[in-house]
Amino acid sequence: MPSYPFYNLCYAVLRVPVALGMIRAVDPGKHLRRSGGMLIVANHSSFLDPWFIGATIPRTVRYLMNARWYYRSPFWTRLFASAGTIPIAEGNTEETLARVLTALRAGEIVGVFPEGKISRDGTMGRFRPGIGFMAALSGVPVLPVALRGAYRCLPRHRRIPRPVRVRVHVGEPVTWPGAPLAERPRAREALAFAERLEAQVRRLLGESEGTAGRAVAQRDAASA
Repeated sequence: MPSYPFYNLCYAVLRVPVALGMIRAVDPGKHLRRSGGMLIVANHSSFLDPWFIGATIPRTVRYLMNARWYYRSPFWTRLFASAGTIPIAEGNTEETLARVLTALRAGEIVGVFPEGKISRDGTMGRFRPGIGFMAALSGVPVLPVALRGAYRCLPRHRRIPRPVRVRVHVGEPVTWPGAPLAERPRAREALAFAERLEAQVRRLLGESEGTAGRAVAQRDAASA
């Protein structure tokens, strides 16, 4: 299994807030595979979301990254590669999908934020169908995760994190029936699978589709 030194360093540093109770996982070990490929999907409301998840999961989680950031300079490319990130192939979804499948088939965990971008107000957006294609072609289980407190800690318009408690709620894994498939499923089938995962994450968040950003912030404040 490949080693990612920068990821390992960050994981070691993040054990401090975990030990202090600032970051805590809820039901983390019950459904996490100790080996083998797995997908993790979560809501995305902070730049720190990958590290909140990584701090509470005792396996390396690789994340997709915008190629513009990954290749911005040789230094950043080496750093992000050392963190295990997978660059998105801009304008080439097939290549991006192939990179994810390669990691999953090698027994690694890949983390995906199916909203496609960080929330502006803390509410969760709709999940895109890409996660459905990944699950169908890989056959690995998909673990839904909900991050509570992440938006209040570091929303996208803030530069310095607030010292608040973040809770990582882990749900039950979902597997595409009959996967792995030999061919890509239909787009509407992939979207239906993504919506199923979205519903699970919303349930873990305690959020309905129409929840307002202010309500999310209030909920996060109450859990801090």
